[in-house]
Amino acid sequence: MPAQGRDGLQADCVLFFSPKDRKRVEEITQHAVDSSAGTESERGEIEVEMRARKQEMLDDVLRFAANRRLCRRTMLLRHFGERALACKVCDVCVERGQAQQ
Repeated sequence: MPAQGRDGLQADCVLFFSPKDRKRVEEITQHAVDSSAGTESERGEIEVEMRARKQEMLDDVLRFAANRRLCRRTMLLRHFGERALACKVCDVCVERGQAQQ
């Protein structure tokens, strides 16, 4: 996906993704919850909340990676609460025929 680097020159961004990655990352997130604080009951609640949040974050990344409809730049900026027009240079824009002329 072409992009502009901080130096103003064109740069490339490559996203490596395979649907098989989901299961691997889910397994990691299930074991990566630190529940060392509070009572046993509190730790259980914290664990459930943290796992749910990690799952949400994973789902966001997977939606971004599997996306073939929305401009990737627009999706990324929306995630951070910003608005943007289609970039016209990402893989999605190019495939949809919106590339810059």
